[in-house]
Amino acid sequence: MNARKNTHCEFTGESAHAGGNPWKGINTLDALVSSYNNVAVLRQQLPDWCVYCAFLDTPNVANVIADYTKAL
Repeated sequence: MNARKNTHCEFTGESAHAGGNPWKGINTLDALVSSYNNVAVLRQQLPDWCVYCAFLDTPNVANVIADYTKAL
């Protein structure tokens, strides 16, 4: 028996410069990484299931607090 369920996760926040004023941002990359870690821990408890996660939209630069990320 084969079952499939695709779930798209989108995180929206507020952009800020990481070197200048990071406290003004709401970091969606942290939310995405935390969600991925939770899926990875859950996967260990589901031995008969195949659970995967793919990052679809992430920031392109390193010194910005991301305001949007997306995963599948």
